[in-house]
Amino acid sequence: MYYIIFLSILSLCLFESIFERNKFKNVFFIITGLLLFIIQSFNTWAPDLDAYKIQFNYIDKDFVRQLLEPVHVFLIEIVKNNSGHFNDFIFLYGVLIMIPFLYFIKKSSPLPVFVLSVFFILPFFPDITQIRNFLAFAVFFLALRFFHTNKIIFYSLYVLSIFCHYSLLVMAVFFIFRKLPFYNNTRKNNLIILIGVLILIVTPKSIASTIVVSVNAKYDSYLEGTNTYIGTIVLFLPFFILNSFVLYHYRKNKDFIENVVSDEYKKFIPLYIELITYANYLILFQYFIRDFSRITMNLSVLSYIYLSILLFYGYSKNSTKWTGLCLRYGIYTWALFTFYILFLLLNNGEYLKIIENTFSSNRLYG
Repeated sequence: MYYIIFLSILSLCLFESIFERNKFKNVFFIITGLLLFIIQSFNTWAPDLDAYKIQFNYIDKDFVRQLLEPVHVFLIEIVKNNSGHFNDFIFLYGVLIMIPFLYFIKKSSPLPVFVLSVFFILPFFPDITQIRNFLAFAVFFLALRFFHTNKIIFYSLYVLSIFCHYSLLVMAVFFIFRKLPFYNNTRKNNLIILIGVLILIVTPKSIASTIVVSVNAKYDSYLEGTNTYIGTIVLFLPFFILNSFVLYHYRKNKDFIENVVSDEYKKFIPLYIELITYANYLILFQYFIRDFSRITMNLSVLSYIYLSILLFYGYSKNSTKWTGLCLRYGIYTWALFTFYILFLLLNNGEYLKIIENTFSSNRLYG
């Protein structure tokens, strides 16, 4: 089922590229969005689903409530107070996730089906299972649409995203970093990241543990050791490469982008570039809480959006159709390679069974 869905979305992406200058391409976006909505909202099995069932069934217990974010508790209580079942709870999450997420993609990219096709490869699978984190990012992405026009709405939605999943607190550091004088210098940023990684590699876990426990004792279980942190760095490298490519292109072709890209997309690019820069810094935070890798993966959506703009408007002033084809091929190659090393390389393909079972277990087509 996973491969059938993937090939279907690739076909829709092909049709979008054929009709990219025609409003008819919106039909392919609607079909793709509906397909992702069905997968998300009618899912009946995923690695984390049993934990959500326990939370749903025992939400009245203090030891359950105190570990959960307010929005998660609120949604459970809405469903239970209206005599709903667990499947209704998953459906509600799907609606709340997909509406803002698809809206953000449609408004941010001239080729939204292309963005969704790469997103389907990575990180849609982990997002299906981690619905609290996915909802948090859907709200955060929606907030970005108001960054320039209404700071009250922007920060209100950002706070709401934190209440969806506390890991979004790490994005607060971004608002400090983006004000620093070196932040727009890619070389300086990379040097700082390299030095930070080297320091963390030689930092004894006991020292880091003391810092983490002072914030919250439960985070000690998330702390990386030196050996596992090196593994985390290796898994982070594909995202660092993608982000660095986007940052390099933007610095070299900023004037071209200013001249040819429509204002509806162009005005958000500097913000996305700043966030992509910050995504590279997250390898430092992953030493303390490895699950911050989810944030790195979801921020890669901004790189997909940037690359979709290049596919639509041109890679540079001297680019040709062959340049676009090579870029498209390179992006899919990167996505499939990254998917392979994250989920298949280290377990002899056993994880593919989990992925296939997740996509096959659906109330509408499973």
